[in-house]
Amino acid sequence: MAKLDPTGNRFFVWDTSLTGFGVEVSAKGKASYVCETRIRGTSKKVRKKIGLVDLLPLDDARQEARSLLLKASQGFDIRFKTDQLEEMPLTIGKAVGDYISAKRQKLAASTLRDYRVTFNSCLSDWENLPTKQLSGQMVAERYNELLGSKSAAYARCA
Repeated sequence: MAKLDPTGNRFFVWDTSLTGFGVEVSAKGKASYVCETRIRGTSKKVRKKIGLVDLLPLDDARQEARSLLLKASQGFDIRFKTDQLEEMPLTIGKAVGDYISAKRQKLAASTLRDYRVTFNSCLSDWENLPTKQLSGQMVAERYNELLGSKSAAYARCA
């Protein structure tokens, strides 16, 4: 790899053969391999450092970038290791129950009761739905259904 001299400003040199893979050079000249992409389902770009140019061969860094790009295309946030992610509750009902339990000390009893009542009256058919099957489209459709039968303020709370 050609010598990358410090310029006093951080800059990037992007690979021409693998979109999203490049080298970040710090203001002091320290070069690191990076992977930058959008996570499927979001519009926000994320960037992850792969390793120092001095310590990691280019082919190894490029292979790691391919792996990270694949994970991002599957919807995983590449900034976090898989083992750092919390296990998702199996069902929507379990997720709501866990949330209410976690907030028990921080929220008023009336607020916790309102959460339960709202869930039971608006989303009870989702109680046994696996969390991985819930989609943004399902939420939008349910919101529009509630707008048709309830007040806008009530629909926003659900």
